[in-house]
Amino acid sequence: MNPVIEMSVNPTPRARTAPPVPAGRPRFYIETFGCQMNAADSEEMSRTLRRRGFIAADSPADADLFIINTCTVRQHAENRALSFLGRLRRWKDERPGRLLVVAGCVAERLKKELPSRFSHLDGVVGAKSMDRFDTLVEKLLLPAEGPARLPDPGRAQVTAHVTVMRGCNFSCSYCIVPSVRGRESHRPLKNILEEIREKTAEGTPEVLLLGQTVNSYRGDGPAGTADFADLLRAVQKIDAVRRIRYMSPHPFYVNDRFLAALAECDKVCPHIHLPLQSGSDRLLKRMRRNHTRADFLDRVRRLRRARPEILITTDLIAGFPGETDDDFNQTVSLVRESAVDGAFCFKYSPRPGTPAAEFPDDVPETVKEERHAELLKIVTAHSERGIASLVNTRQDILIEDVKSPGRDRTGRIVPVYEGRTRTCWKTFFTSSRNHRRGDIVPVQIAEAVGRNLWGDTRD
Repeated sequence: MNPVIEMSVNPTPRARTAPPVPAGRPRFYIETFGCQMNAADSEEMSRTLRRRGFIAADSPADADLFIINTCTVRQHAENRALSFLGRLRRWKDERPGRLLVVAGCVAERLKKELPSRFSHLDGVVGAKSMDRFDTLVEKLLLPAEGPARLPDPGRAQVTAHVTVMRGCNFSCSYCIVPSVRGRESHRPLKNILEEIREKTAEGTPEVLLLGQTVNSYRGDGPAGTADFADLLRAVQKIDAVRRIRYMSPHPFYVNDRFLAALAECDKVCPHIHLPLQSGSDRLLKRMRRNHTRADFLDRVRRLRRARPEILITTDLIAGFPGETDDDFNQTVSLVRESAVDGAFCFKYSPRPGTPAAEFPDDVPETVKEERHAELLKIVTAHSERGIASLVNTRQDILIEDVKSPGRDRTGRIVPVYEGRTRTCWKTFFTSSRNHRRGDIVPVQIAEAVGRNLWGDTRD
């Protein structure tokens, strides 16, 4: 078998002469690097394995199968994944029959060299082939058996990651995603809704719709082509769904239909992460962003008209090749004018395989650091003002975790719960009642500490 394909089994004798995973109920462990799309892919691989009779291991030491799901959006993320993969040789050698698979974006970008570079690797699943993971299970894990369709015994999750489309039709000059994820492909609306019904029937209250440019969604629907507005309205009608979020939309597709659905669907959380990158039209064009400064401001104003309570966050790059003082000042002024509630700020670094990597990296590192620090200072001030406005308000918190016991305002030792507001602010609160992960609880917010809220249920 040729290892240089998008989804492959490493044919090295050392890997293929090992016995298959142990009989009975083999265990798997997945280590996920990267974004929510990777988390969704890991969740889907997990469900596929469970349907075939595997059970999740609590740690790598207990696992018969180890899957590393990788991210390559930045060189640092890729280096971490490869270093981790190299260290797993010892894990593989500790017990005969163990299997090691690398998946995701690094697997896609380096699929030709991974099998020879890491002889202890058994399989490669590129990001473009993730929807065919079950085929690799057939080839690698269960070569002599048909699928064992067993009930999924996994614990109900708080948030269901549901991929609605893959790939990207844009070609931003700094971004590696189009080359490792490919061009857009969209799932039929029916399939998405079936998956959501299945996952929420297991007790999951929140759905996170995922796509590289998620609001560009165009899928087959009952009345022809369905767009992202149709998808939001359809998910809104599923009774078990209590909250809807989505990641990551593109400013280009914030159109009238999307805004109307946003205003109509009360289950859709009033938070949007809308990447900007720069406030300079010259740099936006060089980045191939397909929107202008004025476009972004227009989208922000229209979003706030549609949902006045909406929280808007963004991405910003400091020190992109050719960025002048004037370009940076335009970014600063746009961040202030748009009054975004928060941002992920990054210092530019060249990404091999992207068009921008061919540009002269001509902004000195010290200048990048200064600009990065200034952007962080501005957006932190915006975030602090926004979160402070929630003090002394009542917020519905979706519980994501139960922390160690703490003391409430009366001094009693009670559980401390961690969750999020509808606008996605992390919140810690105490309650004398017993709550579970996935419950939505009204909480009185008492204070804001950094980017976190604290409160109690006033029982």
